[in-house]
Amino acid sequence: MTPGQINPILTSACEVLREALDAEVHRGGLVLRGGVQPLRAVTAAAGLTGALQGSVLLSMSVETALAVAALLSGEEMAEFGDLAQAAVAELLRTICGRAVQGLEKSVGPIHVSPAGIFCGSDLQYSMIGEQILMIPLELPLGRIELGLVLREHA
Repeated sequence: MTPGQINPILTSACEVLREALDAEVHRGGLVLRGGVQPLRAVTAAAGLTGALQGSVLLSMSVETALAVAALLSGEEMAEFGDLAQAAVAELLRTICGRAVQGLEKSVGPIHVSPAGIFCGSDLQYSMIGEQILMIPLELPLGRIELGLVLREHA
């Protein structure tokens, strides 16, 4: 992973979160880890294929996911059901879509898979043989962790 690959996604995430949630976003320190990575109780994941391959994750607590979904939908959420899941998945899709516009100028065509949602306790993620970069993003409604596993297509 290079700064040229990471920065467009990180910038997109901060901009989209700031605009969509009308909230300040404060970035924490970057952590690069290998092996299995623990995730929070709600994680949205999208795959990248083409000139840049890998995964983009948004991981958060159930409480943060419910607050995000409520802000995006304009409805209070009591449980993390279909509407809340769709809101979090759409948030990730928007982040990836905006980031790809900038990335394609430097690396070539990139395709984003539909976002999937993983829910539960003790979630873990691994891309065998790859490192994951975790970037905590602090918002008034809670922490959202941006996870990146990226490599250029050989």
